[in-house]
Amino acid sequence: MKTVSIALMLFLAFEPPANAQSLDEFQRGFTEECVGLGQERDRDLEKLATNYIKALQDLDEKTTQSGNLDAVLPVRDEIEAVEGSKWPLPFLSKTAPERLRELRDTYIEERRKIEERHSKRLGELVSKTTDLLKQREVELTKAGDVDGALAARETASAISNSPTNKSTLGGDKEDEFRPARVSREGLQFPVIRLQLGANIFTNRAYSFGKIPKQLTGCSFVQTKIGRPNEIEIEVESDGYLYLASTTHKDVHKENRDVLPSKGWKQCEFMIEMARGHAPMIVFSKRFPKGKAKIPLTFPGSGSTLIFAQDE
Repeated sequence: MKTVSIALMLFLAFEPPANAQSLDEFQRGFTEECVGLGQERDRDLEKLATNYIKALQDLDEKTTQSGNLDAVLPVRDEIEAVEGSKWPLPFLSKTAPERLRELRDTYIEERRKIEERHSKRLGELVSKTTDLLKQREVELTKAGDVDGALAARETASAISNSPTNKSTLGGDKEDEFRPARVSREGLQFPVIRLQLGANIFTNRAYSFGKIPKQLTGCSFVQTKIGRPNEIEIEVESDGYLYLASTTHKDVHKENRDVLPSKGWKQCEFMIEMARGHAPMIVFSKRFPKGKAKIPLTFPGSGSTLIFAQDE
């Protein structure tokens, strides 16, 4: 796949002094590349949705034959939601069959991979084009074209902060993921930096694998699987708190039913665990400054609270 458009290459071959028009062409070329990447992502998402709908239709046929109306309705609601391009998907009802939950988990994970791949490619494009503009800035400065060099710098800044770039990489959604800060005072559990290899619980040999970019630089409370059921914390700044929960079949179902009833929303991303363990499902909830009670566990399960790293 090409990463730099013809317009960009023409600009790079253009001898100084560079005028404003050539810089505009450079920026338009970058936008064209972004549009192309976005179209590729949309095609991948459309193909994924088509496959998901087909799997749902197969499930609908099986659940219809079972005669269980309470199982049929959630499947048909899911088909309607996906066909209507609803995202995020609405929460599943308690009567949703387990196979539907498994299919949705797979769909969400595959969608995450598509978005992550797109963000990576766009980031590479942004990095490459801004580096080329910085080189051009140096060349123009050496040639005595200060105005041209400043224009090249401004173009690089515009590309780095363009709405296309920010919306794709999550730049203009920063508030959507901003973790709240939590006071460590009164916490009776270790607070650990969220990173690869960190032990999640004190009584199980589970550790974190890949950390999603939304939670980079955060900390977490290292508790025990099975206890406590709830902790009280002091939220020091408005923002989101995250609960990462084990995905054991029964526990996963319990958390998906109970946490949404308490105002927690399931996130699109998950946290990978090391050594081949199942990933942890993540829930988020926005909290104002003040005291808050956090549900941490259900029988036989474990969850960990994730919040902003101390500044």
